[in-house]
Amino acid sequence: MKKYERKNAGFNLRIIGILFVTMLATTLLWAKPKKLEYSPFKSEKPNATVFECEYIKGYDEGLVIKHLLIKEDRDRGYETEIPAITVYGWQKKKGGWEKLDEYKISEYERIKIVLDDDSDDYTHYAVEYEDPENSLIFSAQGQRVRNYNGFEDNCMVINISISEDYKKRIDEKRAAEEAEKERLAAIAAEEEARKKAQKKAELDAKAKAIARGYVYHGIDENERNRKFFSGGALEAGHAYYISGFVVKYGGTMAAIEYGDGLFFSSRSSAVYVDYIDQKVKGEILDAGIKTLLGTTIEFPLAVVVVGGKTSLHTPVVIGLVE
Repeated sequence: MKKYERKNAGFNLRIIGILFVTMLATTLLWAKPKKLEYSPFKSEKPNATVFECEYIKGYDEGLVIKHLLIKEDRDRGYETEIPAITVYGWQKKKGGWEKLDEYKISEYERIKIVLDDDSDDYTHYAVEYEDPENSLIFSAQGQRVRNYNGFEDNCMVINISISEDYKKRIDEKRAAEEAEKERLAAIAAEEEARKKAQKKAELDAKAKAIARGYVYHGIDENERNRKFFSGGALEAGHAYYISGFVVKYGGTMAAIEYGDGLFFSSRSSAVYVDYIDQKVKGEILDAGIKTLLGTTIEFPLAVVVVGGKTSLHTPVVIGLVE
């Protein structure tokens, strides 16, 4: 009986020892901290874009958002509106994403301090923003940044800059707009040329009708005709289309006006003229000489002139074209 009891006591001690070791191991396992599982940032906004980066070891004196819209981009018109952005950090000790800051960078704000001296509390950062034009790119780097006291700190820097793809799209859009302007300008120029050609043909046809019975020198010879008029070289039996014809001294004389008549103009020496009849003379004087506010103004006309038959070869105006 005693031997039986000794065996039973030894067994119980072994059981107690096993239980003690099990409890101790369980306690140690529960005391050991659980490994934090990192999960990427997921935005709840349907149209949001997310930039995510890891904390760069050694740059733990601040987290900075830096706006890299350089002067060259501004000068070339590549500026784009910076959307409101929200910065998150994955907590090193507790895990999970923590919202750090939400703000809008102005056009002239180059640097924004998000965290100061505790950026190593996080293992990752995420920037959440909406950019419908897809114009921005984000990048991360460790950099020495001058603080408000004038000293430099080792900071985590998240850079914002304009994407090359966006610049390319802007260039293509500008090129397309410029091509469209050129196309419309070409159409306008063509239409203007058509109208001028039509007007020229109408004037030439009217002048040719006035010059019926004469050898006609039309609108295409206008510059030569004007020179012959000023130089007294018009031939009898020939009719000449002449523009810039300005009557003077009650219509007894006329000169040729050159230039646009407004910003630049000059006139030839006056030449004595005659008229085929009083009706034509009246039309020329009525169209060519006006009195406005007491001032006499001479307007250039387009007329048909024939060479004189007399010994003086005085040119004779036979009709008003315009």
